[in-house]
Amino acid sequence: MAEREQPKQSIQEFISPDRLLPREQSQAFIDRTQELVNLMAQVIGVSPVKVKPPQLPTPNGDGPEIGFLKAPEGLSPEELKSLNGKLSSVYASEGVEFQDVHVEKTQTVESKERMVSLRAIFTQEEMVGKVQFSDARFNEACGLVNGEARLREFWVREEVSKRLVQVVKALNAINVGLKFEDGFRPLGVQEGLFVRRVKMILDAHTDWTYEQNFDQILIEARSKTGYTPIVSAHKGGAAVDATLYNLGEKNTRDLGNAYPAGEAQVALNFPFVTHEQWETRQLFSTAMQMVGLTPYLWEDWHASYGDNLAAGDTHHAIYGPIRGFDKKTGEIIPYDEAEYYEPFFKTPSDLKRAVDTYSKFLEERGKLK
Repeated sequence: MAEREQPKQSIQEFISPDRLLPREQSQAFIDRTQELVNLMAQVIGVSPVKVKPPQLPTPNGDGPEIGFLKAPEGLSPEELKSLNGKLSSVYASEGVEFQDVHVEKTQTVESKERMVSLRAIFTQEEMVGKVQFSDARFNEACGLVNGEARLREFWVREEVSKRLVQVVKALNAINVGLKFEDGFRPLGVQEGLFVRRVKMILDAHTDWTYEQNFDQILIEARSKTGYTPIVSAHKGGAAVDATLYNLGEKNTRDLGNAYPAGEAQVALNFPFVTHEQWETRQLFSTAMQMVGLTPYLWEDWHASYGDNLAAGDTHHAIYGPIRGFDKKTGEIIPYDEAEYYEPFFKTPSDLKRAVDTYSKFLEERGKLK
C-alpha cells in the first residue's frame, strides 16, 4: 500500500512543538471528555457524538492530530498574534464560502412557527438555576432607547427552545450549565453588530485602511456576523449564542477567547488550545449536535436549527428572517422574500458612514468619562 502523502504544513510553521503536550498525555484528556459526552447522550436518550481531537490546519481538513497546549498559560499574546496572522483569513474565507454555498443551494420555506421566551420556558421547566442569561445589553451600534443601549431579547422559535431544554439537561448531567449570550435580534441589531464587527477588525489591524483592505475586512466581518437577512439566523429566531459554566460557579468555563471576539481563535476547531479550552468547545458542540442543532464552525458560541446554514444536505430551511413578533401570541412578522438577500448596507460607502458614525459616538462618549 502506498504511504499516505503527508500534509505540507508542519507544527513548526505555527508554533514551537515544545509548547504542546505529548499526544499520549493529550489522549487521556480526550478519553475523559468522550466519557462526559457519552453520559450526556445517555441522559437524553440519544447516540453519543465522537469528540474531535485538535488537528493541524490543512487545506483539505485532514491534518494530523496534535497535542494540547501546555496549561495553564495557553497562548502568549505574541503567539496568538502570529497564529491569527497565519489563519484568520483562512478561516474567514472558509466561513464565507460555506455561507454562499448554502444560500445558493438551500430553499427557505417559512413555517410561521411561533416565537417563545427562553426565560419563560426554563421557568416552566423548573430549570431556572440550571441556566444563565447574560445581563449585557446590545452594543450601542445597535441603537439607543431613551439614551441607553437596547436590552437583549432571549426569544427563539418554539422547536428551537425544546431542543435547547434537552441541551441543558445533557450539560447539567455533567455539572455544567449553559449561559445564553444572545437569541433573537430585533430590527437594527444585526445591522449594528455588523458595524461593530468592522470597527473591531479595524482596531485589531491598525495597519489596514478601510479603502485599501475593504475586501479583507468584509470577508472577516461576514464570517462572524450576518450581512444579509437570509444568513442572519438570529433574525429568524433560529439561533443562540451561548457559553458554558460549571454549576455552582459564576464565571464561564475557559473557551480560549472572550465572547464575541474575532480572528482565528474563535473558530470552533482552532487547534492551539489547552485541554480545558478544547473540552469546553467540545461539550458545547457535541451537546448541540446531539439534539439536532448545528454549531457554526467559525464561532465557538453559535448554534442554530431550521435556518439555511443548518439545513445540511437537505437544502431545506423552515425559518426565514422575521421583522418582529407578537409577544403575547408569538405570531411572527416575516420579511418579504425579496428582501432576504439584500445586504444591510448597499454600498461600501454606506457601511463606512455607519462605521464612522459609530466611531465618532465612541470618541465622544470617551470624552465624557
